Order: sequence, then structure tokens, then C-alpha cells
Amino acid sequence: MAAMPADSAMAGKAADSAMAAGMEAPAALTDQLSKSLGLTPAQASAGVGTILAYAQNKLPASDFDKVASSVPGSQNYIQSAKDAGAVSADAPIQDPAGVNSALGKLGITPEVASQLVPQVTDYISGVAGPEVGGKVKALFPQ
Repeated sequence: MAAMPADSAMAGKAADSAMAAGMEAPAALTDQLSKSLGLTPAQASAGVGTILAYAQNKLPASDFDKVASSVPGSQNYIQSAKDAGAVSADAPIQDPAGVNSALGKLGITPEVASQLVPQVTDYISGVAGPEVGGKVKALFPQ
């Protein structure tokens, strides 16, 4: 695992504290992200929550409901992102740059974020189907 700068380590600890407060999410996705990207489980969970919160803000409710019902623990992921300070109901994420900024609050670098987003959207496509997954992927133009 790569060493994180001090500010990233502190943000990661904030995310860890938010998760320790009881917002445990299903482990399979977060374990995969932790192993492949070197994230803490808390960063992985809050990172997924950040992406889901953005999708919730941007997709029609009927489409996001399909995502939420397909991703186990989706509301826990979103809550962990809120608890870690990455997202707020008062200031919803408006665009992919906002997602990167929110992930930065978790100590996730832009380089890691560029790998995190496609892994999460691929996961969503796998569990929700290609039609719904494609709508989430379309929120992140290349």
C-alpha cells in the first residue's frame, strides 16, 4: 500500500472513525476496492457512498431506486460518506469534478479516484444490469 500524505492520512482516519460509528456496509465491494486500490475499508465504503450520492442526485428517482435496490447496503454507503464529511444534503454533488473533490475529503487522490469510479460503476452494472449501470456510467464522461 502506498504511503499517504499526512492530510490524506488524517482524512482517512476521519473516514475510519465514521465507519467505526456503526455504518458497516457489505464487505465484498469494499474489500475488493481496499485490496485493489490500497484504500482503508472506511475510505472504500465512503467512496462508494459518494458515487451513489452523486447518482442519487443526478438520476431520475426511478433509475436510482433500481441502483439502490441492487447494491446491498446502498444507504449505509451513502451514510458513511455523509458521516465522513464527503457529501452533504445541503450541498449535493453536481458534477464529476465535485465527486473528485468529495473523494479528496476522504484522502482519496485523483489518481486513485480515476480507478475507483470505474470499479464502482462496473460493480453497479454487474448487480443492477447493463441498462441501469450504463446510466450511472454516463454520469462520468471520459
